[in-house]
Amino acid sequence: MTTGQVLTGPADTTAHKQSTVEFSWRDRQVMRAPEIRERAERRQEIVEELARRITSGELAQGAPFPTLQELTGRYLITRAMARRVQRSIRDRKLIRRAPGQPYVVGVPDPPPEVPPPSVEEQVFEVTSFLVEQILSGRIRPGERLTSRRRLVREFGVSRWVAWHVLFRLRARGWAVDYHGGRLGTWVPPADQWPPPDTSLEEHPIPDWHVPKSKRTPATQSARGTPHG
Repeated sequence: MTTGQVLTGPADTTAHKQSTVEFSWRDRQVMRAPEIRERAERRQEIVEELARRITSGELAQGAPFPTLQELTGRYLITRAMARRVQRSIRDRKLIRRAPGQPYVVGVPDPPPEVPPPSVEEQVFEVTSFLVEQILSGRIRPGERLTSRRRLVREFGVSRWVAWHVLFRLRARGWAVDYHGGRLGTWVPPADQWPPPDTSLEEHPIPDWHVPKSKRTPATQSARGTPHG
């Protein structure tokens, strides 16, 4: 070893390698910056050109929009860039696609309006679910069934629907109240349950309970003998 030579241990060598790798990575990022910027500008040019062709009517409504293969062949770009071009045009709501179909020119169709379920449908659905819980043993005889507040919270129904659910469970024999409901709604003993095939649907209103001016074929076909 000559005079003035400094020995370096393994730690110094590792640190030198790490600093070299880090510097090289940063250097590569700096070198790639113009390339990345050029690709972004190229992609934006293609998007603007396609958007202009659509808004000017050159690509008519309902006309097929260029596929990934067509975009890559026409503009000499990668498939990944072509996919990003399609997404940019889609985000501008200039093209739409049906499930399993390629993109076509046009504003995306609005989602279909689904009418909210009626009160009777909600009551029947929640009531059927609770009866299944009783028959399966998840809610046992002698246990508290539920409450209006809990029904509103768990099923997202209104208090009016929750009241009808509890009323129908009691009317069909799947629930009982103690002290006028002040102690809650409970599951009766199994020997007091109604037959499993008991209908949970709303019974029709007898004809004699409906004013003559409001009677319909549905009320006239209700059970019982109509009066007057």
